[in-house]
Amino acid sequence: MEAGAEWTKISSGGFTGFVKSEYIATGEEAEAMALEHADKYVRVTSENGLRIRQSASATGDPVMVAQYGAIMIYEGEENGFYHINYADQFDGFVSMDFSEYDWYLMGAIPNGE
Repeated sequence: MEAGAEWTKISSGGFTGFVKSEYIATGEEAEAMALEHADKYVRVTSENGLRIRQSASATGDPVMVAQYGAIMIYEGEENGFYHINYADQFDGFVSMDFSEYDWYLMGAIPNGE
């Protein structure tokens, strides 16, 4: 909200306060740090559902079909496929053409002080 030499005013998770400027990151540095700690996921965008395959290939054996809107844990990328984990039961690959990758961070959590 307001950067200062010694203190910076921030707002996160519904809370507003000050932190020492030396302990925060902004811009590209902050984005890189956020991605390192963010929860990453893949969402099925095909209205007909999406096959989870054993390998990163359109000819890979299907494991199951995830329904439209299903959320899967992002594990990486390979050959135009996302490597995913679905419902802690299925580890596999889904086509990037019929799904989307995103990430999110939790807001600030007060420690009672």
